[in-house]
Amino acid sequence: MVHNALIIKIEEEDTVTIKMDEIELTCFSSLGTDNILVNRNYPIELSFFFIEDEDIIPLDFGVKEVTRIDGYFKYELKGKLTTDGVFDFGILIEDDTLASYPYLFGTYIKVNVDRIDITFL
Repeated sequence: MVHNALIIKIEEEDTVTIKMDEIELTCFSSLGTDNILVNRNYPIELSFFFIEDEDIIPLDFGVKEVTRIDGYFKYELKGKLTTDGVFDFGILIEDDTLASYPYLFGTYIKVNVDRIDITFL
């Protein structure tokens, strides 16, 4: 899923802070950030990275929330997993890992991700 993101900050060559729809995320760029400038908008794609098993918990209530866990790449994300497997936590992300949980489609979930990867298009 392609998004347009404002680049807020670049740290080192692989750490990028972006802003989309009033949400700031610090992401990992495995391809680096050559030719990417701060305070500019770029088309991007986001995906989740899990070091071990994914941590997905159904919620009894509807909420969209983003919480940075360790001050680096980890996030706790709360939102709705749509009926087509797209996760909506204020930003829409289509991720193969979450698409493999069809019994959770249409419900609100909490997902702990080890990092959010960014690809510049």
